[in-house]
Amino acid sequence: MTMCLFLLSCGSRHNAVHEESEIPMTHASFLKMYEGDGYTRVAVTNPWDTTKTLHSYILVPDSLPLADSYPAGTVIRTPIKRSVVFSSVHSSLLEELGAINAVAGVCDTEYMHNNTLSQKLKEGKITDCGGSMAADMEKIISIDPDALFISPYQDPAPYAKLTELGVPIVECADYMETNPLGRAEWIKFYSALTGTQAEGDRIFSEVESEYLRLKKAASTVKSRPEILTELKQGDTWFLPAKSSTTGIFIEDAGGKLPEIANGEGGSVPFTPEKVLMNASDADFWLIKYYNDKDITFQQISNDAPINRNFEAFKNGEIYACNTAKIWFYEEVPFHPHWLLADMISIFHPELGVKPYPGKKYYSKPNK
Repeated sequence: MTMCLFLLSCGSRHNAVHEESEIPMTHASFLKMYEGDGYTRVAVTNPWDTTKTLHSYILVPDSLPLADSYPAGTVIRTPIKRSVVFSSVHSSLLEELGAINAVAGVCDTEYMHNNTLSQKLKEGKITDCGGSMAADMEKIISIDPDALFISPYQDPAPYAKLTELGVPIVECADYMETNPLGRAEWIKFYSALTGTQAEGDRIFSEVESEYLRLKKAASTVKSRPEILTELKQGDTWFLPAKSSTTGIFIEDAGGKLPEIANGEGGSVPFTPEKVLMNASDADFWLIKYYNDKDITFQQISNDAPINRNFEAFKNGEIYACNTAKIWFYEEVPFHPHWLLADMISIFHPELGVKPYPGKKYYSKPNK
């Protein structure tokens, strides 16, 4: 564990040198944590300018009195007791950590699948605070929260009003991590906020161990099938870049992207005609969509005749995930091994890897 000294020189507080031990982070790129005397310091790197810090937090257990000085940062008393959570993925994670009682309000409830949270909403134990991009300020104020969990943007304008409330804002930049295990490692931050470190460490240790085991199994394959993803949107087809989260999942599952998608960044736009020209022979086709009704092969054919020309369509090797019914976005960010196992079972059935019980994300559409 690395020891470091942190110098504070801050207005009304005394100048001080704080001795800290760095908490090891193996996979996360935008999160650093340090243990100090009576506090934990968390530094979130700005994903859009990695030379800068997006936010620093000083987590102080409420069982301890506040010290005369701390390193610069937003002081949050832990465990948090009344928070408003702006995304379903984080509210579900808090529930899994055993900190459901720390969730007093949520946003974007229409995208929430978690049964426990949904029941508490019905019972009035959790407040619906509206949409994450236009939250109900009056309801948030009435909750009197001790923290707001938001997903930050490069342009902070969408949540500028929230800063006026004087409530600590937890900037959940985990979604900017491209390494699946990197995002999952943010469990260490959220469990520190909720006083559930032991459970957070247990969950992440299991996730990491299983993901690496599955990745190792897939690395032994002799050939890698080519994987096409998603559907065209209007006149554009976005394919994941090699360095994107989806690209890494496919690589770790023993697959490969079409050659034209082997660039950098999140996703790359192409014309549907170029995708067909360069990826018509793809072995498998993965599709995510959000709809009340499950997609069918016939619908895929009717919606865009160009789809019929792909070998994966002709061979019936399309696998779709309806995120309106399947907890993809709530579960996968902090349990990437579940998705990895599902992908391996599709790409390489010869390995004998089976999806985890109840964690089958992709399945073949009906004819």
